Amino acid sequence: ASAKLVCYQEESLWKTVGNDKASISAFLKELPKKTIIALEATGGYGHLLAELAHRRGHVVYMLQPARVKDYCKSSPSRGKSDPNDARDIASYLAAFKDRLHPWNPMPAFEDKLRKLYRKREGLNDHLASLRKLLHALGDTQFQVMQTLKKLEERVTKLTEQIEAMLDQDEDTKFLASIPAVKTNLIAACLPV
Repeated sequence: ASAKLVCYQEESLWKTVGNDKASISAFLKELPKKTIIALEATGGYGHLLAELAHRRGHVVYMLQPARVKDYCKSSPSRGKSDPNDARDIASYLAAFKDRLHPWNPMPAFEDKLRKLYRKREGLNDHLASLRKLLHALGDTQFQVMQTLKKLEERVTKLTEQIEAMLDQDEDTKFLASIPAVKTNLIAACLPV
């Protein structure tokens, strides 16, 4: 996760907060209840802030980075920096707040399933890259298989965990009963 969070409140008030539970909790205690907090959905870096803020009763908006970026293309460029990004997020929220929905945490089952799926997909991506790299270095197929064996076993275990979770849930059991629906599709369809 990113080591810091840059917060924008007013034109003259900037704050940098450590991206750890203690720092975020201390920062949130300083804010009035129901403070509006907006952040970009950037691969999980802001989820701790979102979860802790939501628990404390703040209103959280998780924004799509591409939409914020496209919106900001129409404004004068101030360069790329964390403070400018924070200002842009605040501007985007002010412009579109009435059309946005506050963020709510995912139910525990879906959150765990999504995390397992993403870990497995990340490992699969790395396996493919490593396989190409090892072949480029001149390793034989046997050497590549031996080198990657433990990672492939880990992917298999993650797949088994995902399938076991899907077997426990009535909705996913129903989806899995449809011939064309695969485990990957069910797990991949979970919201961000």
